[in-house]
Amino acid sequence: MALNLYVLAYLRMMEQNLLPGLIIFEDLSLWPAAALRICISLLRDLACHPALLPLVFSAKEKNPEEFLTGIDFLKHRNFTIRPMNLHEIKQISSMLYQGLIIPTAEEERVRKITQGKLIPFIHYLNFLQKKGKIQERENIYTWALDVALTLPANPYIAIWSLAEELPLRMLRVLFTIYFKIGRAHV
Repeated sequence: MALNLYVLAYLRMMEQNLLPGLIIFEDLSLWPAAALRICISLLRDLACHPALLPLVFSAKEKNPEEFLTGIDFLKHRNFTIRPMNLHEIKQISSMLYQGLIIPTAEEERVRKITQGKLIPFIHYLNFLQKKGKIQERENIYTWALDVALTLPANPYIAIWSLAEELPLRMLRVLFTIYFKIGRAHV
């Protein structure tokens, strides 16, 4: 119930701003059956909302059969998004952090950790900046070679560390939603 109200408020806000209400379901093939049922229920409840634009990603070619039969009320299309290559990673990192050049070995490690996925990669860059590995000097960003930092092998550790700056109430809501749908990666 609380999740539905939260998502409905989000959809209304997006609609008022003339934007699509993106709801992203990532790595669907890894979700437990209970989380899939919650996802299906949420989509069924909100399917008639005009701002809703659900995006479902799965690491496997085929989505779980239970999910596909559960969302047969939605029109869906399958398409493949390949992982980013090193050239694209260089472009995106220099676009987000002007002048940033990540050493090749580190770039390959970050690509492997984030599996070449765009959103986890962007969060990982934000994490690296927060930890001092990416530094700004006169509006130009540099990779701090002198900062010793062990890169977390799990990108969700980096993503959740960014949430530490949120107010305590918001953290409680995020953790509750995250654990309720069975997506804990700790």
